[in-house]
Amino acid sequence: MIVSNNTIEIPRLHLLGVGSLETKALKHNVLLALQELGLNVILEEIEAFERLMEYDISGIPALAVGEEVVLEKEIPSVDALKDLLKPIFSPANNGNSAEEL
Repeated sequence: MIVSNNTIEIPRLHLLGVGSLETKALKHNVLLALQELGLNVILEEIEAFERLMEYDISGIPALAVGEEVVLEKEIPSVDALKDLLKPIFSPANNGNSAEEL
């Protein structure tokens, strides 16, 4: 969790893609990784071209933490995603379940 102005904000991941099989596979693996880590993180899907362009990515699918792109044009395994996400979110979380927006 992130505390800002005395309110608790749930961290957000942004899944950048257009509903392709690759984007769906990345979403599946991300959700499993979050669940296995016990992280309470919102996964927001971004599909609109104008919004995708805001991230300055070279390809999809991509994954961003807030506004920072952490991977693009790949579909890591659940274990690889856990290795990527754990150091980003674990210190700020108390270990709740994953949520999806």
